[in-house]
Amino acid sequence: SQEELKEVCSKYGTVQACKLSMGFNQSGQQISLGKATVAYANTDEASQAMQKLYFENALGDYIQIDFYQSREARIAHDA
Repeated sequence: SQEELKEVCSKYGTVQACKLSMGFNQSGQQISLGKATVAYANTDEASQAMQKLYFENALGDYIQIDFYQSREARIAHDA
């Protein structure tokens, strides 16, 4: 769940936002798509989390980090 993911990620810094991507199975039940976006309070916390969480066995699966973008880069991209 989103709450479980936030709990795992909070070990490494202040999580400002956490969104788990959800979809539906063939029965119409909501399920996790196995992807999430997590935003930390600062770059140092995000970097530490990336180092510590990469391939950690958490929540029944291994965590892979595919993409990282600093707040400054996100703001510049959205402008």
